[in-house]
Amino acid sequence: MSYVAKTYEFIEKLQKLFNKKLFSVAFVAIASMGLFFGVMNAYAQENTTGTVDVSNVSISPDWKGIKAFINLANGLGTTKKDEDNMGSQGSLNIANTAYTTLAIIAPDVTAGADEIKNDSDVPSDMKQGLLGFTSNASNYAYNNYPSVGVGSHLAEEWVP
Repeated sequence: MSYVAKTYEFIEKLQKLFNKKLFSVAFVAIASMGLFFGVMNAYAQENTTGTVDVSNVSISPDWKGIKAFINLANGLGTTKKDEDNMGSQGSLNIANTAYTTLAIIAPDVTAGADEIKNDSDVPSDMKQGLLGFTSNASNYAYNNYPSVGVGSHLAEEWVP
């Protein structure tokens, strides 16, 4: 039997399963419970709107610890845990990429957050980070939503 024929038979079996009444009732019930308990539970929480205070959070990478961890994991022992090799340099490159990505997304949680905010050479959108810029853009779009009814506007402007 060819691969195409097996695939066709499998699709026919799936189609028979989806056409059963019990399956459709169970699928709708499970999907609606998932939507209700997965999405609607946010409305049952206490009023927690507002911004999160990240002034106490500061993240800075431990370059020496990363190198020691990788060298120990590679079996070099405690005497060579500070050795530079391909494994430790690769892990430091990955950690540097992750930390740079974090700094671009949320510079408020980096160790140099105050210097970033006070430096005149850093553009204002980079001072906010990707999260701040996106939040400001969505707030702007929400606050400047058009208040004109489309139907009434067309009724006033367009004469048939």
